[in-house]
Amino acid sequence: MSRYGADISTHPKFRHEGIGSMLYGARKELVLRIGLRRMISGGRLFNYQDYADKMSASEYADSDQWRIT
Repeated sequence: MSRYGADISTHPKFRHEGIGSMLYGARKELVLRIGLRRMISGGRLFNYQDYADKMSASEYADSDQWRIT
């Protein structure tokens, strides 16, 4: 069996505080605790719609455009 997960995000006001990492960690611990074979997750490229006409999704992911400082 597998555990499917949706994109996890935090409110912009609370980013860079480790909340998303804690949520993913808790999900991983759950998968291990109940003996599942895998965890399948997905995500999105933050603000990619602003750059989609300028670069591919792979180029965007490799760039610094999506990083929030």
